[in-house]
Amino acid sequence: MTLGATEVEMPTCQESRLERSGAPDLLLRRWACEGARGRSLLIHGFGEHGGRYGHVADALVGAGLEVGAVDLRGHGGSSGTRAFVERFDDYLDDVDAALVRLRSESGDLPLFLVGHSMGGLVAALWVLEQRALADGLVLSSPGFAFALRVPAWKAVAGRICSRIAPRLALPSGLDRGLLSHDPEVARALERDPHSQTATTARWYTEALAAQVRAGELAAGLEVPLLCQVAGADALVDPEAARRFYDSATSSEREWIRYDELYHEIYNELERDRVLADLTAWIETRLEASSA
Repeated sequence: MTLGATEVEMPTCQESRLERSGAPDLLLRRWACEGARGRSLLIHGFGEHGGRYGHVADALVGAGLEVGAVDLRGHGGSSGTRAFVERFDDYLDDVDAALVRLRSESGDLPLFLVGHSMGGLVAALWVLEQRALADGLVLSSPGFAFALRVPAWKAVAGRICSRIAPRLALPSGLDRGLLSHDPEVARALERDPHSQTATTARWYTEALAAQVRAGELAAGLEVPLLCQVAGADALVDPEAARRFYDSATSSEREWIRYDELYHEIYNELERDRVLADLTAWIETRLEASSA
């Protein structure tokens, strides 16, 4: 990449595997930042992986953060049955494992969790369950409720299958054209061997239960909170994110709604504006913590 005659060196992504006894191995990506003032862990959404967040990592490195991105079990380059989770808290265990590795390599730094869609639900529950203190929680189109209405018969069938055939693959109904106004986003996912649209019966019931739990615990959220929400989201319900935001008791919080944008706001045509809002908020938090 060049800017005028001056070459700009982008952060290099390093990959490593987290091998665990009794749990799926995980793929962890890391973008280093010289003189880092903080750390961010990116948590992806359903059916995707951390490799799609290189441009987000670049923006965060530019704001002074070292960045990690973990592929949750059953996603991307990590092991495990695709789109399957025995219990939703297994994803929180994956976050724990990623943070242990990041801290072992570079010590303690202020921590910002950045979760998109399902990853926003994971990040919120991780903080709400007080697995460790975070210095900031960023939620991008968080999946606190589905926008797609599931027919009653299908919901009942999903719950039955969750008990008797939990790994049964189910169509999610995801239309990739609703992710972004940028047509290249859908085309890239079509070519991506790690992208998936099918889910499993157990994932469906665990996600529903996790959504209810996040709503019940929201009033206990006290860490600084940024909600970046797509107003034209047809995949998750932006009003559910607003209810979560209004229930939170964080003394420092900001709500930004992009009325015209689709679900993947960091991959929208106006992504530069969205990423600028993200980094400005984090830089403010870093300045406050060092004051």
